[in-house]
Amino acid sequence: MNSYRYPKRRAHPLSEYSLRIQQILDFVITSSLLTNGEVLSLAHSNKLVRQFMIRKKMIIFNLKRFWSKKYLKTNFSRKVKSIGTVQSLDLSFYQEVRDVSCLINIEQLSLRHTRVKDATPLANARFLDLSATLVDDASVLGKVHTLDLSFTQVIDVSLLGCVHNLCLFGTDVADASRLGNVHTLNLSDTNVTDVSSLGNVHSLDLSFTQVSSVSSLGSVHILNLSGTNVTNASSLAGVYDLDLCDTQVSDVSALGHVHTLKLDGTLVTDVSALGAVHFLSLSRTLVVNVSALGTVHTLNLAGCKRITDIHSLGNVHTLNIMFCEGITDRSSLVKVHTLFF
Repeated sequence: MNSYRYPKRRAHPLSEYSLRIQQILDFVITSSLLTNGEVLSLAHSNKLVRQFMIRKKMIIFNLKRFWSKKYLKTNFSRKVKSIGTVQSLDLSFYQEVRDVSCLINIEQLSLRHTRVKDATPLANARFLDLSATLVDDASVLGKVHTLDLSFTQVIDVSLLGCVHNLCLFGTDVADASRLGNVHTLNLSDTNVTDVSSLGNVHSLDLSFTQVSSVSSLGSVHILNLSGTNVTNASSLAGVYDLDLCDTQVSDVSALGHVHTLKLDGTLVTDVSALGAVHFLSLSRTLVVNVSALGTVHTLNLAGCKRITDIHSLGNVHTLNIMFCEGITDRSSLVKVHTLFF
């Protein structure tokens, strides 16, 4: 009787790799190399290292998912105190991060999706991402250059008027009257309704708010009003980049000099005044006559089912006529550089 010799069981390929990763992390975090580092990213601490790279004054960790998180969990709070002069630190999704008192000298810091609640030690940061954290008081962060408070419990933003770039997306902020000097301001999906003080903001996102009156926003350079209650856009002729998608706007006769204009899903039917617009999106509108749009550089007509005649669009650079069921003759579009149909 021949005996069968079972093959020697091979170790799981990740087992040896994860051990090696732990050795690398242990070496880097505790070594003197880190005191000269500028970037340390431990984002997604429950993931394996996909890429490990050390250059002069640069350390980057990209972690991939793996079964053991014990190493980072038990060592972070002790090891982070030895990171020296690291200037940029990404701890996104690292749920064990709560006390940030040891991070007071980090210039660029991402703590999104962590359990940080007290932001007081972070007042000196220049770039700070606290999105989806437990932070509810941002009063000490008025000197931060770029600040992301998306999906936090912050309501009072009266002391953030000197922040250069401010994101409050998905918060319950209702009063933005003190934010008129912010350069780039994202108030999307907030409770803001009064925007009369925001006319000097360079880039303003008010999408999916209950804003209806925008007469004071004519000097804003980039303005997103998609999904709002805006019906009258006549005061926005001076805006460079304007998004009115899914609003009740119907009259766009005053918007002929806007560079980038998005009118998807609006009530617009007359586009005769928009021939000088550089980028024009009319997707899902009831537009029929597009004869005046032959000089538009990029034109999106996707889903405009009532359009049948496109002979005047032969000189358009980029044209999208997907799902335009009424268009049967495309012979006039041979010179169009990029055509989607």
